[in-house]
Amino acid sequence: MDNLDVNLQCFCWEAWLVDFKATFCMQDQAQDTLTRIGQLQQRSKSITNYCMAFFELKGKLGRADMEGEYIKDRFWKGMNMAAMEALVNTDYQTAEEARNILLHRE
Repeated sequence: MDNLDVNLQCFCWEAWLVDFKATFCMQDQAQDTLTRIGQLQQRSKSITNYCMAFFELKGKLGRADMEGEYIKDRFWKGMNMAAMEALVNTDYQTAEEARNILLHRE
């Protein structure tokens, strides 16, 4: 029994929890990042600040989640009206192209 007591005294629950989350919670991290992207709004931030925040979150996604219509759509929907109007007559295919157009005009 003394051997078990020594092992329990040396056991660190915080370290175990960190290891457990790193092993089994990667899907939650990706979903959390997609949720945060979905909630991101430019409001009164400059387009530079909005783009930095958006692409910082986008960089946390896996390669499969980084592309596609959802990301492009969320980039568009998070912008304020002035930024949207700047993109109305442009032909961009990705959020990166939209960012480059906006930053060039700012």
